[in-house]
Amino acid sequence: MTLILNIIGVLIYGLIILFSASWYISANVYQNAYFFLLKQSVWIVTGLVLLFVLSKIDYKKWKEFASWLLGIATVFLIAVLFIGIPICGAKRWLYIGSIGFQTGELAKFVFVIFLALYFSNLSEEKKNFLRTFLYP
Repeated sequence: MTLILNIIGVLIYGLIILFSASWYISANVYQNAYFFLLKQSVWIVTGLVLLFVLSKIDYKKWKEFASWLLGIATVFLIAVLFIGIPICGAKRWLYIGSIGFQTGELAKFVFVIFLALYFSNLSEEKKNFLRTFLYP
């Protein structure tokens, strides 16, 4: 429960900072001082719903999909080099229909899952951090 309250506290603090930094531009450009606040709030609610849904999935199920997810993330990372949309001079965004996402964000999530699988499958003598990375 403490973790949930801390997450909500950080989210509210972030919204306050966002509003204080963007209300003037938002009011002048979009004629609504709450434009960025509302937009960010929608993403926060979406993230919290995803957090709740994904937390209900048994963590052992992720093991089954770790290799597949790594393959998909790798394909997306390669695809962004060829069909990615350049924004500010960098190709980071991949659009599938009208939905755009940064492939690096997916790769970070998948990499954490894959490393968890990798380290959980190590034998006991290789669970030493230095030995694992210096002498694989």
